[in-house]
Amino acid sequence: IQEIENQRDKACVQNVNALSRTWQADGRSQGLLGHVITLAQAGLPLPSVWRDLNNSDMVVTSINDLLAIAGAMAIQTQNAYSNSWTLKSQVNNATTIQEVRNIIC
Repeated sequence: IQEIENQRDKACVQNVNALSRTWQADGRSQGLLGHVITLAQAGLPLPSVWRDLNNSDMVVTSINDLLAIAGAMAIQTQNAYSNSWTLKSQVNNATTIQEVRNIIC
């Protein structure tokens, strides 16, 4: 189970693709993006640019640009958790060590 959770946690922070670019999705990047979206929704100005994995600036034209990136991160996280739930269920239903090994390897 711990190995499945470790794999899940790594999958949650893999780089994501959105708006024809690749974006960092580590915890810090997710947090910064979330804060900027929250502040923009509260009426503060959007940043003029958001920097992708290659350190190239993307001009931010609306909050939808940032929401697309955050959405890709959210989908990735949901998929990682969903996969981990499936694997954990399989491990819990396994009856031999070999079955467990086959699931997590």
